[in-house]
Amino acid sequence: LAFALLAGIRSTTSAAKSPKPITITLNNGIEMPMFAVGMGTAGGRVAEVIEVNVANGVRHIDTAQAYGSDELVGNVIAQLPVPRSELFITSKVNGCDASDEPAECTAKTKDQISTNVANLGVAYVDLLLIHWPPMPSGCATPAGCAVYRAQWRSLEEAHEAGLARAIGISNACTMCYDCLLATAKVLPQVNQLNFQAGEIRVPPTSSAITTSSISSISTSELQTPRTPAHARTRSHACILLAHTWIASCFFSRESLRVGRHRCRRRGHPQAER
Repeated sequence: LAFALLAGIRSTTSAAKSPKPITITLNNGIEMPMFAVGMGTAGGRVAEVIEVNVANGVRHIDTAQAYGSDELVGNVIAQLPVPRSELFITSKVNGCDASDEPAECTAKTKDQISTNVANLGVAYVDLLLIHWPPMPSGCATPAGCAVYRAQWRSLEEAHEAGLARAIGISNACTMCYDCLLATAKVLPQVNQLNFQAGEIRVPPTSSAITTSSISSISTSELQTPRTPAHARTRSHACILLAHTWIASCFFSRESLRVGRHRCRRRGHPQAER
């Protein structure tokens, strides 16, 4: 038995009549839609991409400060025929440099968060992530680890202040997991990783952290690897980088249990390019 994440997708489906998205419950009780459209490759087509996807049932929009389109995304969200309460907005702040002082990273991150929320024109985001670990050394040095912990504390404070309903990390290696989780007051809700060429590499971590996989669909079908390491993850979220066509994800009962899924393009002429 297969479940269509966007049941019965049709290009003429109105936002008001779209089915409720399938969600996964994060470790703090927040419901996150398992399918999202990402702004990483939207370019000048932000409005078109969001409007088409929302009209076809997508309620999860994934953006980031590094994409440089927050204000455009905010303008489009404000004009959607869907209330803010039905949308799930994920955003990401830039990672700090490993050479930064922890206090400098904290101040920079707090400013980024305030700017990010303001540019999106919302009172809060549903999920806020650190886009990447300290560059260029990651958490391999005590200094890099200290910076990562400082930046995470800034996200914890944003969560406490109501600026983010859930918080998490992205592109984190095993070393950064160990560094962060040793002192974190709030366990990350999500770990967002890149999913390309059918591979997703997940560092060992608490099973309570949901793994989301990000991909631009450039082939007719992508499948996650069938490896024991991947089977132990909860890779339930599928984030597709922006296209005007809709990709629907199908989950079998077994795939929901171990986190395997496959995504197929359909519903738009560009899908066959």
